[in-house]
Amino acid sequence: LVGSEMCIRDRASTALYCIGIQPFLKQLQQFLLAQGPALPLFFVDDGTRLNTAKGRLLLGSCDSVQTAQRHQQDYLDLGFHPAVLHMHPSNSSEPSAAASYGCKVLGSYVGSDEFILHSLELHLTHLNDLADKLISSFSDYHQHLLTLLRHCFLTKPSHLFRTIPPRLTLSFAQRVNSIGHRVFCSMTSHLHSTLSVLQYHQLHLHVSDGGFSLPDMLLVRECAFPASFAQCIHDVTDILTLLRPLTIDDILCASRYYHDPSNIPPPIVSFLHHHNPIFIAFFDAVAVLTVYDPALTVQSLLVTQRTDSKLQHSLYNCCYQHSLTTFKHSLQQLNDPAHLAHY
Repeated sequence: LVGSEMCIRDRASTALYCIGIQPFLKQLQQFLLAQGPALPLFFVDDGTRLNTAKGRLLLGSCDSVQTAQRHQQDYLDLGFHPAVLHMHPSNSSEPSAAASYGCKVLGSYVGSDEFILHSLELHLTHLNDLADKLISSFSDYHQHLLTLLRHCFLTKPSHLFRTIPPRLTLSFAQRVNSIGHRVFCSMTSHLHSTLSVLQYHQLHLHVSDGGFSLPDMLLVRECAFPASFAQCIHDVTDILTLLRPLTIDDILCASRYYHDPSNIPPPIVSFLHHHNPIFIAFFDAVAVLTVYDPALTVQSLLVTQRTDSKLQHSLYNCCYQHSLTTFKHSLQQLNDPAHLAHY
């Protein structure tokens, strides 16, 4: 199992790992349930335990404060501790309601924009601490440090970019890049104390293009969320259909209507008859990709490309080609043969 977990590029190994760990997870669920009122949830080997006395339960937005208070009382009657329940900011008069409305689920953050942004700030502190440990532990082993930076450290935030709308992750992406640059510069400080903007850009170029192949978080930010959304769209529609009808056609219709209100909106019975913020985030993210490649549309992602297991990688390459073109244009603008000789 350990070996198959490490070989994540082997689909059969990953599938066998998921199958093999199921009996253990079921036993663990039974054990947790026996400890008291709780709801243990798992996705592969990531677990979250919803406890009636600990943790957070986020109450959805209601049309009135009175309705929200009735819902809150329903949970109190079920045995939930008052400290566990968090009213939606729109139904609360507490000044700190927005900042505290959220929780960490399966390694990512859900809740209000304020909560998510604050959580990302804390995550940056954690990444800076990890960077310090990398630098101090491998100061004499630059090859090891570069490998860990490229393949381990800079791949960790990918899950956050896949699960948090891009409008909330721009500053986070820029600062993760800066942390990566700091780790890299620890290897070159005896030659160059700082690097130029073009040199920092060059770090993210593929080796074949004269770079060091460090993943660019700004590009990951642009491709990860739409790739994740498209790949799980059928699970999303299956769940949301339990509330109101929702089909792929409804999503395509909502996308056209969002970008041009002169189009026909989704049917009145559809879940997307009214704008939904997560779907809007997806539409906006795809619009950025369409600028890079007109063939990338909401329809192509949801209908044709959603089954591509390497969809994020494909979209990253699309973003990368645009970035590479921008880099080459910047070099041409220098008009400095002596400087360009380094590239």
